[in-house]
Amino acid sequence: MSDEREPHQDAAAADTLHFEHLVQINDPRELRIEPIRRDQLWRGLLLRAQTPQLFIPWLDEVEVESDADGSLRRVLHFGDYEVRDQVHFENETRVRYEIEDERANTHFSLTMCIEEPANDALFVRFTYAARSIDHHAQSPLGEMVKSAYQQADRDTVFRIRQLAASGVLEKQ
Repeated sequence: MSDEREPHQDAAAADTLHFEHLVQINDPRELRIEPIRRDQLWRGLLLRAQTPQLFIPWLDEVEVESDADGSLRRVLHFGDYEVRDQVHFENETRVRYEIEDERANTHFSLTMCIEEPANDALFVRFTYAARSIDHHAQSPLGEMVKSAYQQADRDTVFRIRQLAASGVLEKQ
């Protein structure tokens, strides 16, 4: 059986910016930082999707168009600019965000996956795939984009820590 992809699909895949990194949540050697339980981390990642204003202060409004079968379809309003995305939740382990705009030939995905390689060692792996005018494999802005994503992800974890410390992430 041959692989009969269309040439523009191969070109688009080759020009997609791929990037991933790990953020350590708990470090058993670091006693100054209060550890977060896996269930708190999961609830924090869920809350980021369900109530993104807690994580993105410049977000004006969120409309949830559908909430079923382990996914959300949302419209995010940033002033006059709007983003339509879909968020998938998988087995209390993974949250995947997807934005697709066929008219503009853009695609963006972010996957946040909880990893626990050992007891008390908790990480989140952030994986990005982006293709647009500004986000592509050959972009001279690539390193700046990656750095911005890393900082946003550290900010997400910092906010989850704040919410955990305040009791918001406790099971109700």
